[in-house]
Amino acid sequence: MKAFGTICTWGSGRSLLFAINNPNLLLRCRESGSTASRQNASNSRRTACRLGRVRSVEIHAEEQCILKTEEDRPLKVLASPSRNRLFRVALVGIVGFFLLGVCALFPAGAGAGARAGALGLATVTGTSGGVGEALNTSTVLLFCLLFIAAAALAAAETAITTLWPWKVRKLASEEGDSSMFTVLENNLTRFLTTILIATTVATIFTTAVATEVASAIFGGKAAVAYVTAGLTLFFLFFGEILPKSLAVHNAERVLRVLLPFVSTLSVILYPIGKILAFSANLILRLFNLYREEDAPVSEEELRLMIAGADRSGTIEPYESKLISNVLDLEEIDVRDVMCPRVDMVALPSDATLRDFLSVEEQYHFSRVPIFQGTTDNIIGVMHAKSLLKYLGQSDLLDTTKVEDLADAPYFVPESVSAWSVLEQMRLRRLHLAVVVDEYGGTAGLVTLEDILEEVVGEIYDEDDDIESEESDIVELQNGSFFIDGQAELEKVAVALLMELPEDDLAEHGTISGFLCNRLEGIPSAGELVTIDKVEFKIVTADDRRILTLEAARSEEEPESSNDMPDLFKVMENSFGQNDDRKQNEERRRSEER
Repeated sequence: MKAFGTICTWGSGRSLLFAINNPNLLLRCRESGSTASRQNASNSRRTACRLGRVRSVEIHAEEQCILKTEEDRPLKVLASPSRNRLFRVALVGIVGFFLLGVCALFPAGAGAGARAGALGLATVTGTSGGVGEALNTSTVLLFCLLFIAAAALAAAETAITTLWPWKVRKLASEEGDSSMFTVLENNLTRFLTTILIATTVATIFTTAVATEVASAIFGGKAAVAYVTAGLTLFFLFFGEILPKSLAVHNAERVLRVLLPFVSTLSVILYPIGKILAFSANLILRLFNLYREEDAPVSEEELRLMIAGADRSGTIEPYESKLISNVLDLEEIDVRDVMCPRVDMVALPSDATLRDFLSVEEQYHFSRVPIFQGTTDNIIGVMHAKSLLKYLGQSDLLDTTKVEDLADAPYFVPESVSAWSVLEQMRLRRLHLAVVVDEYGGTAGLVTLEDILEEVVGEIYDEDDDIESEESDIVELQNGSFFIDGQAELEKVAVALLMELPEDDLAEHGTISGFLCNRLEGIPSAGELVTIDKVEFKIVTADDRRILTLEAARSEEEPESSNDMPDLFKVMENSFGQNDDRKQNEERRRSEER
């Protein structure tokens, strides 16, 4: 399999960039141990390539190498003409096209010189045709040089802002102190000031020369106005849009070509640039707007860089998601990731090791909290490893209390961030913490796994029921949904296209808590409630919460069966639901008796 492309540097090792049977598909792979990836050149989206992981790269020449994948299929790469060479050819072509346009617009000749003299510009272009010809030609050449300089400076400025700061710093560290990128990194203000001064001067003189030439050739105020309008469009396209677009898509190559030119100008314009830079920094300091070059990057800037790297294909989408999840840990309260108190599995302090063994056989937990009296008073955490040395001693299993072997618990308030709890667990070498509410009562438990799942997603053990874990919201064939009572309220709202107030989403974490709050009590099985055109039917419930329910969205409002006012209907439904709830509660109490 042969492919053509260019060998270039990617990261700290060698990388290849080439096309396979399609010039719109680029294949990029690192030197070894990495996975070859295919990139669509039009939208920079990368997908997995079927070449497998690269085992080795053999460089046979500057523009030829052979890749070997895990399948031992050698991939010979013959480099096409260098991208830098193509870039230079394109740049020369653009400049040549520009010069041809200028020559067609401003023809030099004796006739032009004579016309200029006839218009009264003899002091500028001379009275004789020969002198006018020479001066007119030099004027046109001066215009071309100034215009090309202005366009090049505009491209250099755009390239710098595109690569700054991280790409410039990376190139500087890779290429050493002698690199022009190192000079740029250490003298950014100097370079930008030089570009600003040179661009301003070139633009002013280019405009002046163009006005002079237009006046000499066409004459008259109306003609000059038309020429000025045409030159404005000409400057806008060739002096701004074209060079800046070229710089955005080829920022590194543009800087490699233009940085020596800008560096030379910076030496010439250094005194003026130094004075202007000092004045600018002084004004910024007066208004407390000056920022040190080594100032830390804010979280907002970091998120913007991550989003930009994701869109450009520099990092994979899952990598962007991981980084964003890590940053979000600061904003997530531990109450949002904990196991609530009602789902806790705990043992009383007077339980024996055999009781603990029975719990382990049923739930397979590595740690179980120990309470005294009620679960509001957690006094320790029992570790499953503590059972190992007692397994062969039946008498000790029946007589040893779990509180004698339990470790001291670690308590955290429910309002603290998940990131802070993660840091404390790492420092204290713990895997479980007891979450307490503002009154000191037990709110739930949080484990190290619970926090890590907020970053990497669900982590399943060997005994976890993956189907039940992933089926909190299941769409049925008839279009309705079967929902677990502990499903997140926000996910349920999204699935059912509900528009809930932000206060409800912030106050209630589960659909069970939300419905119980709306009904002002624990509903019974079979009870119905309609919220935002969604009808919820309670399937199963216990004395403390809703276990499962069904939900279906009605697209049309139900028609009225009579002319009773809406207020009376609402009151009737409310009283009816309250009567049904009272009857269900009386029936449950009688059954318990």
